[in-house]
Amino acid sequence: MIHRKRVGFIGRLLFRDIDVFHFPNSEVWYSKYAKTVVTLHDIAPLHFPEHFFRNNREFSVYKESLYFIAQNADAIITVSNFSKNDIVNHLHVNYKKVKVIYNGVDNRFKVMEMPDVNQSQLNERFGIKGKFILFIGGDDFRKNLKILLSAYSKVVERIGPSWKLVIAGKISNSITLNQELSNNVLFLGRVSDEDLLLLYNTADLFVFPSIFEGFGLPVLEAMTCGCPVITSNIASLPEVAGNACVLVNPDDVDNLKDEIIKVLESGELKDKMRNNGLRQASNFSWDNSAAQTISVYRGL
Repeated sequence: MIHRKRVGFIGRLLFRDIDVFHFPNSEVWYSKYAKTVVTLHDIAPLHFPEHFFRNNREFSVYKESLYFIAQNADAIITVSNFSKNDIVNHLHVNYKKVKVIYNGVDNRFKVMEMPDVNQSQLNERFGIKGKFILFIGGDDFRKNLKILLSAYSKVVERIGPSWKLVIAGKISNSITLNQELSNNVLFLGRVSDEDLLLLYNTADLFVFPSIFEGFGLPVLEAMTCGCPVITSNIASLPEVAGNACVLVNPDDVDNLKDEIIKVLESGELKDKMRNNGLRQASNFSWDNSAAQTISVYRGL
């Protein structure tokens, strides 16, 4: 980080030929020798400091960085209207200064043919046999795994263990499951993008009941792979989901349970969600994101 008081002439010399300086996160150059663009995907640490910082000093440093961004940035790029409103309301910046540019999805995420081959590969790599529900995010507090486990337990009680629950992502703390769940829940840990592509393509349903997302990229990835999605009705997730996904209250176990059962038991609904998801996902691309970013630069 370069502070105005410590740079002076050197800063003006170093940055005199730069038209725009773009910082991809909140660790920014504080001074004003060039037009400055800052990307803030979200301000989750401001809402949940206990999960992001070891002490008040670290939190204070983060808040100070947000203050300088609000004061000095010529434009702030964020990834959803939810995040834009959050930034405007909490950092007290001009609404016009904050530009929404949606994320795209990597080209590697796509519908794969040969479902029998996909299933065979999953069995070889992870021991996954038969039908399953997919969840990604480990035990990150935002991803809401405890609610999903509670809902899944009720799903098993209602319709039996026909669908396993497959959980991808880092698990930091031990999770205690009863015997029935232990037999039907599989923890994969972190997985590669190649394995993630295979999981999205083979799952009967992707469930993502997150409580806070600046964008919600897993929802977009799943739709791009033709996987039906249930996600939360809060934060940025309805923007990404559009009309293609089933939206639920992430705090309501019974609501989540009911919608999971409804989707799993209806082949017609799953097919409709797959088709709608592919159409919705086609609205997001990195080419569009790049073009819009260049437009922000030119506007400065």
